Amino acid sequence: MFQFKSFITAVILLSLAAELTKSQTCSYMWDPVFEANSANPPTMCPVTTTSGSTCVFPFGYNGVTYTTCTVQGPNNANYQPQCAIAIDSNNNASAWSVCNVPTDAMVTYATVRKAGYYGQNGGSTQGGTLVWIYGNRFAENSFSSVPASSSANTVQLVDGYTVYDCEMHNDKTTTTQLTCYAPVLPESVYQIRVYVNGNLIPLYQYYDPTHAIFASMPSQTPTITGITPQTGTPNSLVTLTGNFETACYSRDVVTYTTCTVQGPNNANYQPQCAIAIDSNNNASAWSFCNVPTDAMVTYATVRKAGYYGQNGGSTQGGTLVWIYGNRFAENSFSSVPASSSANTVQLVDGYTVYDCEMHNDKTTTTQLTCYAPVLPESVYQIRVYVNGNLIPLYQYYDPTHAIFASMPSQTPTITGITPQTGTPNSLVTLTGNFETACYSRDVVGCAQDDNALISR
Repeated sequence: MFQFKSFITAVILLSLAAELTKSQTCSYMWDPVFEANSANPPTMCPVTTTSGSTCVFPFGYNGVTYTTCTVQGPNNANYQPQCAIAIDSNNNASAWSVCNVPTDAMVTYATVRKAGYYGQNGGSTQGGTLVWIYGNRFAENSFSSVPASSSANTVQLVDGYTVYDCEMHNDKTTTTQLTCYAPVLPESVYQIRVYVNGNLIPLYQYYDPTHAIFASMPSQTPTITGITPQTGTPNSLVTLTGNFETACYSRDVVTYTTCTVQGPNNANYQPQCAIAIDSNNNASAWSFCNVPTDAMVTYATVRKAGYYGQNGGSTQGGTLVWIYGNRFAENSFSSVPASSSANTVQLVDGYTVYDCEMHNDKTTTTQLTCYAPVLPESVYQIRVYVNGNLIPLYQYYDPTHAIFASMPSQTPTITGITPQTGTPNSLVTLTGNFETACYSRDVVGCAQDDNALISR
């Protein structure tokens, strides 16, 4: 009996030793040690997926090599962390699955203005700036008739090894939105880091880490430059003048006269409206609107997964326009590019309308592409029809984020041909400005200045 117990004890000790050895020889992908040692990362422990398969690292996708899971994978409208579970002979992902991770929450971007642009990220060094953080699958506070006093989400502002807590504004917390007040902190640029239920969202679960930063600047501190009058009797009206930009950015009052995709608890941006209002005319109950199409447009760009400000193209046509949104009509799968589409895109300037030729083999429920035609220099609103139904502008995240600017300066030009003479099959190098073509490529890393185009 003693020998049997000794045998059991030995087996347990060996198992513990094996686990200890495992923990000492590899680290999990979401461990901050990987971010701190990106140049010389430790050995990564295997990452499992919801399919039961193990992730294959590294893998390529759309010209990018990934060594971690990513939220940029295909057919991933909710931006869940995914990885390749099979690769082809070129090391590109050929099969995907969702990664098993401590938290699948993700960060899209941050701003200091409600529903603002991520470039609006400046706040006061004196603290008090309200920071809005957008993403998916944050921990939502339980409903209460009074503002919440605690949160399962935590936000920190990080500059190197210096960390500042951002005080949570919990009564505005939803699964897709967090708000917090920046503290007093030195002038610098800070990475916004989010914990959900105690788990840090790793940077590979950010749409783009550079879209979630906070810039602390003395120039963003509200200042009073004048008080008029400077003397007076009690109850006199006093006017303060100055720069109150930070406070202005923090306001979040909007009056709606139509349905909107900006309502609460609306991760998929479906059109909603108030079905009840309080004494201040603010929405107190919401419901989804019955509309001809519930498709919505997030933004448009001339660079795949680019920024909506990258919206310039040639007056001579041919610029590939990428339109992102939700619930577009998806073409049936085919081994050849689709020749027709249930989606239509037009470029509109006042009463002048131009058709944008659909590039149907890239169509998904969250992405459309089309080629801009030859058209005069101007700024055009991008309008989308889904199954014959026009998506109204109130179902755009922001109509100004879905425009196309036609400019002669965006027309590719050839400035040099070398050599200018030669025998047949000689190598010829063309130099010039091919910025539009560069923006239209769906790979990462193409240059935007003078490029060399080589042909035989």
